Amino acid sequence: MTKLKGGRHSQGIKSARQSLVHYKRNKITKSQLKSAVDKVESALKSGQKEEAKKLFVIAQEQADRAARKKVIHQNTAGRIKSHLARKLV
Repeated sequence: MTKLKGGRHSQGIKSARQSLVHYKRNKITKSQLKSAVDKVESALKSGQKEEAKKLFVIAQEQADRAARKKVIHQNTAGRIKSHLARKLV
């Protein structure tokens, strides 16, 4: 590793760059999950139970995808799905 000006190392610069990319990617995944959950809850509030069930499947997929990508913990995904399922009953 070559030392750069100000005591920064090239690996530290690369790490900061990767961190920014991961942050942006994770933010997109979290946003999609939150939007899916909000759609289910708004459908339930408006009394559209059949529409809410269809949206629930999408929200489950989003939660599983976020957990698989390690954006959220697996238990968090399970908790989100469980809470939505209880609201659907």
